[in-house]
Amino acid sequence: METLIAIICFALSLVGIDIGGTHFIERSNRDGVDLLYSQVDARPGMARFRCLRSASGECHYTLFPRKCVDGNAAAATHGAADCLMRPIRRFAVAAGGERELNGLPAFQPCVAPQAATTAPDCTPR
Repeated sequence: METLIAIICFALSLVGIDIGGTHFIERSNRDGVDLLYSQVDARPGMARFRCLRSASGECHYTLFPRKCVDGNAAAATHGAADCLMRPIRRFAVAAGGERELNGLPAFQPCVAPQAATTAPDCTPR
């Protein structure tokens, strides 16, 4: 039975349907010391944000609609102003802590050790 479920999930993923969720990891270090280590688990309807380590003591998250960063040229030009001006959400999580949010649309997270204004590709503005 588990094999059948795995085959169905794989087949759905081939046509762009994601029922399992997405896992984002952001990690940066200098001289072997973590400056930032964050994990985000996103499933349909729910996302968990874990700030494992941060040099500042907090992980600062900015969430952009996935359409803003999906690499599609049409998506990049359509609604470009919305993508640059209106992230879905901004918040911080203390190092060692986590936060769960429900009801989010498909998103791309940007995370940094300091509060900063970022573009949808996570570069500072």
